[in-house]
Amino acid sequence: MLFKSKLHLVSALTIAVLLFLSFSGNHPAGNSGAPGDGICSNCHGGSGGGFDGSIDISGLPSVVEPGTVYNITMTLNVSQGSPIRGGFQVVSLLDANDNQAGDWFNNGGGSSLIVSGGREYFGHSPAQNFGGGSSISWTCDWVPPSVSDDVTFYAAGNLANGSGSSGDKIVTNTLTVTVEPAVPLDITFSNVQDVSCFGEEDGSALASAS
Repeated sequence: MLFKSKLHLVSALTIAVLLFLSFSGNHPAGNSGAPGDGICSNCHGGSGGGFDGSIDISGLPSVVEPGTVYNITMTLNVSQGSPIRGGFQVVSLLDANDNQAGDWFNNGGGSSLIVSGGREYFGHSPAQNFGGGSSISWTCDWVPPSVSDDVTFYAAGNLANGSGSSGDKIVTNTLTVTVEPAVPLDITFSNVQDVSCFGEEDGSALASAS
């Protein structure tokens, strides 16, 4: 019985170590805090280690245009305590139905893109050390979908103590932008003067755009 108890303990510790290494190495999909998702605190939690901070989403105007590339920066900030490392995850969803909105690509170093359940997640890979600083940033390009709708970005960040999944602080944020397709120009021609003879180039017209 003692042998079995020790075996069970070793197995449990091995699983815990593997989970820690896996999640600090890459973000598990579906933990952004978005509708239908879990959140990082499903695995990370405890007292929060005395840490506090924020996860910011920047690089987007309030109104975005389909087909335009926006370079998004995710910044994990420390406002209290001294966490060792940090990670994050963000997903962009249509407000109308919570489906994936737009495309993520060209992610920067220390990050990865994961597709799961029809959603695309941008997150850490691996978790980054603060190194005594007060923030960590990651970048990625995003293109809005060809729709007229609002898109909400759901982000979760982890201020971690670097010694396991307990004693970490989870912070969340959302950002909503409006997708508006470009309005085609209405061109009106006036003062049209035909060419004087076939093949000539002396015709003219006044074009007005509205």
